[in-house]
Amino acid sequence: MEMPEVWLEVIESDHEAAEAFEKLTPGKKRSILHMVSSAKRMETQINRALKIAENIKMGVTNPRDFMKS
Repeated sequence: MEMPEVWLEVIESDHEAAEAFEKLTPGKKRSILHMVSSAKRMETQINRALKIAENIKMGVTNPRDFMKS
């Protein structure tokens, strides 16, 4: 799956999130990319990407929990 531009910008600007993303399994990475890219509005994609980045930095590894507060 191609990496959404929004997600690419988030991990390029947040080294800690990029490291956490790289440690995830390929399936969990695909889940993140799908969650971000499935939003139709750019604002929603940005919000999802930022929330997911914060959660994976805190150690969240379950795709069901990527979007939780």
